[in-house]
Amino acid sequence: MKLKFFQREFYKYWMRLICVAQKVNSYKSARTLFITSAVCLIVSICCIGTACRTSQHRYEYAVPVETGDGWHTAALSEMGIDETLIVRLMNGLHRRQDHLIHSILIVKDGVLVFEEYFAGSDVDMFSEALIRDHSLDLAERQFSRDELHYCASVSKSVTSQLLGIALDQGRIADTDATMLSFFPEYADLGSPEKEKISVRHLLTMTTGLPFDEQTYPIADSRNDAFQLFFSRDPVAYMLSRDLVHAPGTTYQYSSGDTVLLGEIIRRTTGQSLPSFAEEHLFKPLQISSFRWAPMPEAPEIAYAAGGLYLRPRDMAKVGQLMLQEGIWDGSRVLSSDWVHQSVAQAIPVSDGNDADGYGYDWKFGRFGGVDAYWAAGWGGQYIVVLPDLSLVFVQTGGRYRGERTPISYDEIIEDYILPSMKEYRRQAETVDLTGEWSGHVILGDGSRAEICMSLAKGEDGYSGALRGNGNAIPEMKLRDIIFKLNRLTFEFDFPGARGTELITVDLRYWHDTLDGSYTDPTGDSDRLIVQRER
Repeated sequence: MKLKFFQREFYKYWMRLICVAQKVNSYKSARTLFITSAVCLIVSICCIGTACRTSQHRYEYAVPVETGDGWHTAALSEMGIDETLIVRLMNGLHRRQDHLIHSILIVKDGVLVFEEYFAGSDVDMFSEALIRDHSLDLAERQFSRDELHYCASVSKSVTSQLLGIALDQGRIADTDATMLSFFPEYADLGSPEKEKISVRHLLTMTTGLPFDEQTYPIADSRNDAFQLFFSRDPVAYMLSRDLVHAPGTTYQYSSGDTVLLGEIIRRTTGQSLPSFAEEHLFKPLQISSFRWAPMPEAPEIAYAAGGLYLRPRDMAKVGQLMLQEGIWDGSRVLSSDWVHQSVAQAIPVSDGNDADGYGYDWKFGRFGGVDAYWAAGWGGQYIVVLPDLSLVFVQTGGRYRGERTPISYDEIIEDYILPSMKEYRRQAETVDLTGEWSGHVILGDGSRAEICMSLAKGEDGYSGALRGNGNAIPEMKLRDIIFKLNRLTFEFDFPGARGTELITVDLRYWHDTLDGSYTDPTGDSDRLIVQRER
């Protein structure tokens, strides 16, 4: 409409110029005016067209709508968050089609301040093809605040909350209750060692029962989670396994452990897992819409490990309940003791994932130097709680086939959300990187070199050095060291075959780890990873 109006007005203006030229009886002037005006018109149309196309992709932040679902909303700025970086993030996502993010939500101090949705493909756990052919179906969705999303293994953290409620109600004596005591009809599958497995071991995935859902893709029939899901007797599938570790000693990620927890809840409460969840968790949280998929061959058993569907707004309530130590809207839903136990380290995690430890089906670690705990699910489903900042972050996604994405959930938190917060910027100023750091460099050819790095903070900033750890790398002094928010940058002179060359390094700080890259003298991009020595 604006373009047509401009064309109309410009045409009128051009005709007036022609009339003026004719009045002075100058054909040459008329022709010159005609050509000049036509060129201006074409250029102007192109500029306006470009501006219109650009405006279609330019993101404009809007305050989330209050819908009566229990969330109060406010502007980012009202809660001490600068929207500049958030807008930059959204503009970047809108320019790409491969980010596979379906929603991003931010809750600050119990107030929903950011909410955006995208289109994408979601898992359909209720499809006939899944039940009939054991094949995974992805359904296209235009996600919105009212659309349910597959939660995948975020379901485990919700199941942990339900176990806590059952324990608060006295349905379960305590977490030391033995696993086999809930399954007396499977006594023939027991053993003296299995008798030592407790509810706590199920919650912390330290049962010692073998379970492998990482070697093969989730939809591969060789995957243990696949076999469990389609088992006619999921309880027997798990209890028939021989121990490979003493209970309580070794962490092994296991959907099977959570399925047993869900079955314990069903047996002790007399309600199906979805029914118990609806009455004692979802209804108090003002969650009116959800679905929980059953095990196809054992439909009386809900897939506690990964069958839950929630709205992202309601996923945020799950996180906010933990942040508020079990209270929602002034009413207690979950005991504060259970919340504290759930997010305390039960077992360290060192299998290369993004967490430092595991609690009661909640992971925990640090983002940008800030303590956090979170629920995580296949495909890019996250509920992240940063208690020191009173922040809850929710992301849903569709990375179900192992695709590489241009930005990860932790990068969104560390590079966009945290730096936007005044509170975080004040806290970041207190982080001190002084100490010894050890790790390695992964060179462009894939080889590794062990290294150590020393950092010391003085009145004039940081000083430091980089050196080899048991190899021939000489000690190199660092200079121009800058640590701002969660990024450390520095330079050093690298003595190589072609003489001394300058190298600039850019590292991200998180989980007491510095991780980043630099370009070496050959042009290869090398990765440097070091961890603080304790």
